[in-house]
Amino acid sequence: MLQLSTRALEIDPTNNAVAYDYNAAPNFHLHRLPEAERSALRAAEIDKSNADPRVHFLLAQIYEAKGDRESEAAQLREYLKYASDPNDLAMVRRYLSELEKPTK
Repeated sequence: MLQLSTRALEIDPTNNAVAYDYNAAPNFHLHRLPEAERSALRAAEIDKSNADPRVHFLLAQIYEAKGDRESEAAQLREYLKYASDPNDLAMVRRYLSELEKPTK
């Protein structure tokens, strides 16, 4: 996936939110967090209509791995604004409520 998305971005680096999203996910799984964050942010920037809110969930995962709870929560809130699957919404709401509890 990383090779294919990298090639797609070489061909058209300006307008392809899906290619940036597909580039971010394998970078995240390879623990290449700066690359994953950069690609996911670019995907979100291109997808102004939030047609694919999963990029916000991916960004939340990236921020969780970086230990940035505030940004993680912000991205989960963005995901909740645009996602439509009731099961996903319920799961993310529960997780967000746990994340927002004060730490001891």
